[in-house]
Amino acid sequence: MIIRRNWARFRRYLDDYFCQKVIRSQLAYRVLPSLDLPPSMERLPDEQVAEVEAKAGELLTAAARNFLEKFIQVGRVRDVRVEQIHLPCKRLFEIGFDVKVESI
Repeated sequence: MIIRRNWARFRRYLDDYFCQKVIRSQLAYRVLPSLDLPPSMERLPDEQVAEVEAKAGELLTAAARNFLEKFIQVGRVRDVRVEQIHLPCKRLFEIGFDVKVESI
């Protein structure tokens, strides 16, 4: 039960705040223009999806690492891993990922 609650909290913070607000904006306004693509929520060109997914993975992993410290400090978890980061619809609207939680 504790693991499920911690998993749900961590995933919700990552998805609701980091993915929807922070990472999506960084991808749209920094990453896409660096690939000569306009900021957009439309479907990405197939040949650039992997590169955008890789950058989304870097940004989400960094956000999770920073956020994990807060969960550790309050005694909620021992470790959290974010895995299988991908763009299920090949656009920035949704960032898919799995969360693995090791509770105390």
